[in-house]
Amino acid sequence: MPTCAATYGLRATRRNPGQSNENGSIESRHDSLKTALDQCVGLRGSRSFDTRADYETFVGTIVQRMNTRSQAPVTERTMLKPLPVRRTAEFEEIPARVSKHAVFNPQRRSVQRPASSLATG
Repeated sequence: MPTCAATYGLRATRRNPGQSNENGSIESRHDSLKTALDQCVGLRGSRSFDTRADYETFVGTIVQRMNTRSQAPVTERTMLKPLPVRRTAEFEEIPARVSKHAVFNPQRRSVQRPASSLATG
């Protein structure tokens, strides 16, 4: 039986231990779900459920609500007007030398940026 990744022609990888930034989108969504469940249980007034099926139904309702909310932009997209033919924000790329102090002079204006914000390459 092929794996889910193989079915779609993908290669599964594992994130490196201790590198939380490598799986951020999934962890963020998981944290959002845990927060939503905690808030809804708080509003419910009790963390105990009569049966496991009741708990699974409760969680399913919250997940359904979150998924429906994330599909709202798809509905709104049909109402948007078409983009203009011409781009509104034009820019020009110019070469600029950057000093070791992250100072550069585009169009004869001195600009300083944190070194971490400058692309290297």
